[in-house]
Amino acid sequence: MVLSVQMSEKTLQERQCSVEGCVGAYYARWFCEKHYTRWKSHGDPNVCHFNRWDEPERLKVTLSARVAVFRDGCWRWRRLKNTAGYGVFSIQGKTYLAHRVSAALYLGFDINSKLHVLHKCDTPGCCNPAHLFIGTNDDNVADMVRKNRHAKGERNGHAKMTVETILEMRHLAAEGEGTLSLARKFNMSPAATSQIIHRQRWRHV
Repeated sequence: MVLSVQMSEKTLQERQCSVEGCVGAYYARWFCEKHYTRWKSHGDPNVCHFNRWDEPERLKVTLSARVAVFRDGCWRWRRLKNTAGYGVFSIQGKTYLAHRVSAALYLGFDINSKLHVLHKCDTPGCCNPAHLFIGTNDDNVADMVRKNRHAKGERNGHAKMTVETILEMRHLAAEGEGTLSLARKFNMSPAATSQIIHRQRWRHV
């Protein structure tokens, strides 16, 4: 009996993976270790990477667990934020802005689009899709003009920046561009650039 078991185990060890084209040694369930791990994780030995975007309802649950709902209707992000105050949402090792993820899940927004996801509520950390709308940088500026938040900086006779450039700088910072790079791009000192990004200057924008 012992001899029979030993022979059976030896036979299994000599077998190859059952996946077509794979020459890996048998590990378990008729698969090599690599394909067994894929089968165990995803239910399919040929699936090597699971795309979380394929399960939007699960992402919605994750999103809702990371916000706090306030009386004004804002879903305010409770986790990590960038220097501009926008929520940071990591999905499979890639970082997104939380409100853009919300727009992708609820508004059909293309997460890789170059368009902006703008706030009706003017709260950077808000992820409520009812408070978001899709637009260009020009749309953002027009929205600020309607809300009378655009004039203070430009009325200063010494101001070198405009609302458009301030918004562009903060958008680029939110997308991950560094302070030194932005300072060179906008011909400003790194200190002044940092103050604008962190809303220590041009707070009204």
